[in-house]
Amino acid sequence: MKKLLLLVVVLLCASCGTVWASPDIAVAVVHGQFAAEVSCEDELTVRVPATGEVLTWKPGRYFVNAEGGTVNLGSQKLGARAVRFSVKEDGKPIEVNKKAYRGSFEVRIAADGKTLDVVNILPLEQYLYSVVGEEIPVIFPDEAIKAQAVASRSLAYNRLGSRASQGYDLKASEEGQDYYGIATEKPAISKLVDATAGLVVTYNGRPIEAVYHVSGGGQTENSIDVWGRSVPYLRSVKDYDWDAPMYDWEKAMPASEIERRLATRGYAIGKLESLRLSPLAGGSKIFGNDRTASGRVKEMLLSGSEGTLVLTGAQVQELLGLSSSLFEVKVSRPIPDSIEIPIENPYGMEIGRKEVPIKVSERGISFKDILQDLHFVSGEKGEMVTFKGRGQGSGLGLSQWGARGMANSAPPRSRDYYKDILTHYYSNTRVEKFY
Repeated sequence: MKKLLLLVVVLLCASCGTVWASPDIAVAVVHGQFAAEVSCEDELTVRVPATGEVLTWKPGRYFVNAEGGTVNLGSQKLGARAVRFSVKEDGKPIEVNKKAYRGSFEVRIAADGKTLDVVNILPLEQYLYSVVGEEIPVIFPDEAIKAQAVASRSLAYNRLGSRASQGYDLKASEEGQDYYGIATEKPAISKLVDATAGLVVTYNGRPIEAVYHVSGGGQTENSIDVWGRSVPYLRSVKDYDWDAPMYDWEKAMPASEIERRLATRGYAIGKLESLRLSPLAGGSKIFGNDRTASGRVKEMLLSGSEGTLVLTGAQVQELLGLSSSLFEVKVSRPIPDSIEIPIENPYGMEIGRKEVPIKVSERGISFKDILQDLHFVSGEKGEMVTFKGRGQGSGLGLSQWGARGMANSAPPRSRDYYKDILTHYYSNTRVEKFY
């Protein structure tokens, strides 16, 4: 009788939605390309949904294309906008553009009607084997890896069905989450993915946008300062990433390189003359209006001979290849050790030269003392514009190196400390079993 009651409870829970089945995920591993290579060492079963036709292709390599707005096999027109490829359950994996994947595939005409999307359809847990294996080092503590697994699962679950009209849930390389198939799977990490199977981070009972980054530089960021919209669980919190290799970073370049990169993006400001950005005060939490509460750059003003330009911190980060938007600027010019001066006779004629050492006075007043946010650029030889900052990535959500730092401080023999890590970086959330 007890077993019967238990069965009834499970069925009722399933019908009310509190117990969900393990889902498949559809990942576009090729997007917007005219052609793709599909190969397999086993026979391929090819289905044409529009006609119900089923074909068997011998093991080998095939090229599909989108000529004429339909999916074609080389010059053979299959006469359909979508074709499905699969192998027997224990068969060899299908390769697309020489990368091997689990699961099956759908090759379909993309939304533009002219190119292909190649979509890998596989169980979400198997997708995570590849993603987590790529995203986090296998040498990280188990609790940090489990936190990454649950975050990646939550983000993927959040995206399920979001692009149903396009035939996939997400692309292979977006959301800061890269999927490369079997090549990036690691058995030790896959084991930890299995240990957290079905667990997701939720806010008010719904899977969250569990975005993550490499290192926050001591403090993560608020969503409104990155996305322009407030997400209640993506709040700025303390980051425990002090031993991250990118906790402090520095990148220097001449002004001419900044001018070149601006020009390639169509920003015509001419010769760079100055940069305006308030400093990151040492240890202070009070920043200028051009910075967020965590110190990241909201906007930076660049002035040139032909105009001025205001870029967001994220735009500067992407344009100049910086590790994060948590940075400050310094313009430095080389100071020679000595200078040659002419020696003249009473008639003003040069009769020789003398090398005089240069001593830099520490008592002078510089523009930096007066205008700490204004950095003049002269363009002279040897001048460098240096960006010095902390952290890597957007600063939103879980910090991978911060998770490592927390995991290293976890109680001995802890097996669920990853939940504490997740609820620290995602405010007011819970970790729940969804399937």
